[in-house]
Amino acid sequence: MDVKPLNREKPNKIYLAYLDGLRGLAALYVVLFHIYEECTYKREMPTFVSNTVKLIAYPQLPVAVFIVLSGYCLMLPVVHSGGKHVPGGVMTYFRKRVWRILPTYYAALLLSLLLLTLALGIQHFGWFAWDPLSINFRPGAKPGLDSIVSHFFLLHNLKPHTAAAINGPMWSLATEWQIYFLFPVLLLPVYRRFGIISLLAISFVIGLGPHYLWPQWPDYSVSPWFVSLFVFGMVAALINFSKETSLIYYRKKGFWGLLTVILWMGLIFMFAPQPVPELSRLFAYLVGISTASLLVYCTLSATEDSATHRPWIVRLFENHYFVSLGKFSYSLYLTHAVVVVLVHQFLLKLHMSPILTFLFLIIVAVPLSLLTAHIFYLKFEKPFIPVYKKQLKGT
Repeated sequence: MDVKPLNREKPNKIYLAYLDGLRGLAALYVVLFHIYEECTYKREMPTFVSNTVKLIAYPQLPVAVFIVLSGYCLMLPVVHSGGKHVPGGVMTYFRKRVWRILPTYYAALLLSLLLLTLALGIQHFGWFAWDPLSINFRPGAKPGLDSIVSHFFLLHNLKPHTAAAINGPMWSLATEWQIYFLFPVLLLPVYRRFGIISLLAISFVIGLGPHYLWPQWPDYSVSPWFVSLFVFGMVAALINFSKETSLIYYRKKGFWGLLTVILWMGLIFMFAPQPVPELSRLFAYLVGISTASLLVYCTLSATEDSATHRPWIVRLFENHYFVSLGKFSYSLYLTHAVVVVLVHQFLLKLHMSPILTFLFLIIVAVPLSLLTAHIFYLKFEKPFIPVYKKQLKGT
């Protein structure tokens, strides 16, 4: 596949290949994390192994990257349209989101429910005993009607028990879907009327307000602070492409590479010693800021440097395989947990140690997840992309 890192022919349809590569790597990280989570749920690996694989033990890292990417990508057509409104109007924007997100999501949801029902039936007849040492896909915990209904309306993140039901990784999709509604009806109007500082301020109010106003509210499943991360992506797109004098000033500053390194190194030194769930908000915010800085830097490099002189990180993200992975990363995110857990269930029958289980899951479940996701993409995601792209015409 011939990937063109930058399309200059239609300025409102700019394509940055590295964004797909970054998205693909983030999706792969999610798969690796859930393998790690499966192997360590109610079991412990030796300390030296845990320390070795600790870099894949931060579930909020890839999700935060996805949210920032969403803000960045949805803001690009706004910036390139020459105004501060979504091109084509709010209803066109919502149609795009519906066609891009919902058909694939509902297909994955139906697949998960069918497999849950099948697993329950197999257990009922005693053909296969489901081991409780699985966390992301649990037929033993039959989803209630509230879980099914809330998943249908993408409101399952509002309660912890529904957020974790049916297919664990789907919890974050509900939060992202809700942010999509805030984008044209709140975030863009605030930016148009009051500017970037007010936009950032309102995102912090939404993100942190519920925690301090209702301390007992279990807001982790909702993760309202993701609104700020989405806004970080919006601001990064503005820095890269806005014609506002103040933003052009910051864009031309040559510190983005150094700032990105400092932010990511600081993040590693702060959180690598031990994951701290209590600091999940701080971690998410720092990942969001670091990712936004990375996007500004990579876009500047991708648009200003030749392909042979780009920084190694940009060339890594533009790698053909990572870009290709990014094309079906949404399908991978939706389907991988089912594959990982099913493989894990068979391995548990062999009574392997957590280390061997982890290695076998890497060897077997990762390629099987990629294969399953690609088939799912061809059947339930790609057919809707032409419809989605058709609606982009004139925007």
